[in-house]
Amino acid sequence: MQTQPNEAATLPGYKKPITLVQMGVILALAVIACVGGVALLIFTGGEAGAETAVSPNQSAIVPAVNTEAIAQGEVIFAANCAACHSVGGGVRVGPDLAGVAARRDADWLSRWIAEPDAMLAEGDPIATELLAEFNSITMPNLQLSPDEVASVIAYLENPEGVALQVAADPVLGANGETGHTMSKTAVSAAVDAVSIIRNPTDLPAPITSRTPQHHVVEMTAVEVDGQLADGTTFRYMTFDGQVPGPMLRLRVGDTMELHLQNQMTSVLPHSIDLHAVTGPGGGAVFTQTAADETSIFQFKALQPGLYVYHCATASIPHHISSGMYGLILVEPEEGLSPVDHEFYVMQGEIYTEQPFGTPGHLTFSHEKMLDEDPEYYVFNGAAGALTLDEYAMRVEVGDTVRIFFGVGGPNKISSLHLIGEIFDKVYDQASLTSPPLTDVQTTLVPPGGATVVEFTMDVPGRYILVDHALSRLERGLVGFLYAAGNENPDIFGGSGFPEASGH
Repeated sequence: MQTQPNEAATLPGYKKPITLVQMGVILALAVIACVGGVALLIFTGGEAGAETAVSPNQSAIVPAVNTEAIAQGEVIFAANCAACHSVGGGVRVGPDLAGVAARRDADWLSRWIAEPDAMLAEGDPIATELLAEFNSITMPNLQLSPDEVASVIAYLENPEGVALQVAADPVLGANGETGHTMSKTAVSAAVDAVSIIRNPTDLPAPITSRTPQHHVVEMTAVEVDGQLADGTTFRYMTFDGQVPGPMLRLRVGDTMELHLQNQMTSVLPHSIDLHAVTGPGGGAVFTQTAADETSIFQFKALQPGLYVYHCATASIPHHISSGMYGLILVEPEEGLSPVDHEFYVMQGEIYTEQPFGTPGHLTFSHEKMLDEDPEYYVFNGAAGALTLDEYAMRVEVGDTVRIFFGVGGPNKISSLHLIGEIFDKVYDQASLTSPPLTDVQTTLVPPGGATVVEFTMDVPGRYILVDHALSRLERGLVGFLYAAGNENPDIFGGSGFPEASGH
């Protein structure tokens, strides 16, 4: 039998008075139990399955957002829906979807996202009304799985949920950037991304025939994951899978029959507006082409010049900035003077949610596009595209060179400049019937505009093609022209340290 010396009382334990220390322990245990209960509700949602959370600034229990589903839905929405819809940003091609989860029956909304084509075919009254209200532009079937549809709806139900949760919980900011929505952090780069860069040597040969010809041209609208930079991919919209689209070449008096096919896997309809065309929409009125369809129209080339073409399907600047632009050359009847080399270069802008240099697969930002605030500037589709060995321009000393240059844009003026060269001739605004400007250092080209520059190589070396708004160089806008041959110290020479040059 165990005894305890100096025992103060002989009362049973359950009859002993509670001391202050014991009372403090009991209260502490009660508090822990309450907090534990709330934590259990947060992580399990309770027996009824209702997810809950406690805000540090609130005493009430409030529903928690399903951040994983919302984040996935936001990514899907940005990639597939943001071209036509905003969530709180106003009407675009289609309606603003802020509050749509409350306005529409859940089953109807789920089916509308999953198979709008079937609902339109069945004559669903709401679907039919929407089609009429928004200019008969059909919503495409995105081929989403049930889980992806559920994620999109989760995002539409709580488009601010991810941003609020990230701001409150730094753990969700994988790169430490709290307060950003999930779309600001790029997902992994697309593993099947391809090069979309148009080689500047890829253009038709000069026209030699003097009699009017009829040209039949087939082009395909292709949506593709492309390589924007090393380790970075982006969802491009293209003509024939490259940026810019193919250069078209004809002569005054020629006719062209253009067949525009939209690839079966395209999410959006596409079209073409050629600035060389005389007629409404430049062809766009005949070529609003849905996925797996083909449109045909023809035109006669009436005026010489170098003209831009681009997609003219809303949101037009989204389609253009994503790569849907190119050049069409209409030569004068006497043709162009011969040169040793011709190159095809176009400048564009790319608007991404993520900052310049972010690795992974980047998403398009409609807001930055509206603000005319691109993250990337590109020659021929990708950052630094024309600095790569396979795409750099190459000539010999003594060669004459012609560059057909255009700005797809959709927003920024270019100040075209070749560092270390002077343009012997500039066909300003791409007018081939006006006397060219001579001895020009830098020439302005507006968005949706073009120019033709000619020069002769006198000295060997690497020449750098830039927009002389030079900050854009640091956002990807740069190309190289290499001239091989013997040095010419009478024109250029020195004893400095070329490797220390900023060029």
